[in-house]
Amino acid sequence: MESFFVEAVNAIWWIVVVGIIGMGYHAYGGAVVEQWRMPRYLRKQGVKGPPRSIFNGNVSEMKKIQSETKHYSGDNIISHDYSSSIFPYFEHWRKQYGRVYTYSTGLKQYLYINHPEMVKELTQTNTLTLEESLTSPNALSLFLATCNGPHWAHQRRIMAHEFTHGKIKGMIGSVVDSATQMLSKWEEMVERGGQMGCEIRVDEDLRDVSADVMSRACFGSSFYKGKEIISMINDLSTSTAVSVYWCIMLLALNPNWQIRIRDEILSSCKNGIPDAETIPNLKTVTMVIQETMRLYPPTPIVGREAFTDIRLGNLVVPKGVGIWNLIPALHRDPEIWGEDANEFKPERFSEGIYKACKYPQSCMPFGFGPRICFGKNFAMMEAKVLVSLIVSKFSFTLSPTYQHSPNHKLLVEPQYGVVIRIVRQ
Repeated sequence: MESFFVEAVNAIWWIVVVGIIGMGYHAYGGAVVEQWRMPRYLRKQGVKGPPRSIFNGNVSEMKKIQSETKHYSGDNIISHDYSSSIFPYFEHWRKQYGRVYTYSTGLKQYLYINHPEMVKELTQTNTLTLEESLTSPNALSLFLATCNGPHWAHQRRIMAHEFTHGKIKGMIGSVVDSATQMLSKWEEMVERGGQMGCEIRVDEDLRDVSADVMSRACFGSSFYKGKEIISMINDLSTSTAVSVYWCIMLLALNPNWQIRIRDEILSSCKNGIPDAETIPNLKTVTMVIQETMRLYPPTPIVGREAFTDIRLGNLVVPKGVGIWNLIPALHRDPEIWGEDANEFKPERFSEGIYKACKYPQSCMPFGFGPRICFGKNFAMMEAKVLVSLIVSKFSFTLSPTYQHSPNHKLLVEPQYGVVIRIVRQ
């Protein structure tokens, strides 16, 4: 009897063990098989990539490359080439495997592409066979209710209605009102500083102004009167603020462009204040902002995921593969932009984006194609107004304390802020 009982217990344990193994295979086995199937399928089509481990893919190598990378200091401020510092593994693999390669993070397989024609296909076609990658570091897409397929198209039409040309024109006054409070504060600081002016960390103030603009536009109340709403609108406002304070940094390095903007504003805008009629005529301001967003695009990575097998160029990308595109790498490619790709040269946009580079789809600070950011025109309007008002009232240079260190969290931001020495114009 005792022997029968022991055998029964052993049998139960075997059943439990087999059950656990079965559930584990059901949960992870299929994913492991897919991890091996997808890269093999891509390699057969000529796509190469770094060797990977079974369970963590290329994560260990990514961490190793990142740890060995020298980060920014103030010594390399002129090059503006931060991609190899923030995403060194992408640059490392690009040199080894070219513009298109595959890698993995654990059980997730990715296809990295920086080929202009494939990027064009990715952004302009297959709209309903691609979805936003939830592993993409763009939290703005979640806040803006980005979804997929026909539901995405429906949601986009609804959201885009709030950013029509007419509504954007109606928001210009709110931008001016919000900026006026900041400029008054700066004027008081400059006055206290005398002929030497003063130092200002502009990113903090610009973030508040941009949040105030969004608050007025979306909620009809002032951010300065109620900062508690900042958590609701932070993602929407920060992207524009980031672009503006990178623009201020670049203008601080290039005082000749401050002069060109100031002359344009004085000749075009009454009292130096842009409005709905004069903003379209601010060509120099537009060029400077476009060049800023080329060098410092707010969101550096566009992430997609194929939810069915899709074709990109000559490649068939299997279902489930994440497709990533590193925007700063496209924006600095000498074959696309010329040998001066790492230089601040707003004049490259003198005839618009389509004449600025070899492949227009390679300029994508707001994305490109059907999924282009529907807040693009609002962001450009706000940036033009803020830059115009600042430059028309002040002259500025970078503070000796400024440390150039682009840092990537959700957006590419200056790790230590943007500090300028400012005097009244």
